[in-house]
Amino acid sequence: MFATLKTRWKFRNGKDRSFVYREAGRYEIERKPNPVFADKGRWLVFKGTEIGAAEGWWREWAGPEWDEMQIIIEE
Repeated sequence: MFATLKTRWKFRNGKDRSFVYREAGRYEIERKPNPVFADKGRWLVFKGTEIGAAEGWWREWAGPEWDEMQIIIEE
């Protein structure tokens, strides 16, 4: 699974809840249990890390109407 970020985004580090910035680019991502609220669905994180966000949040930005803010998810 891959995500293409068209701009710089801020994501949550599930280990310590700090924020981490990721520059525009294409990244490998994976699904994991939500590290903040275990009963609130899955997270998409950058592969090999705990850095990411709720899957629903990622998908809110997946439409072409977001233009330069768009996140493209490839499954």
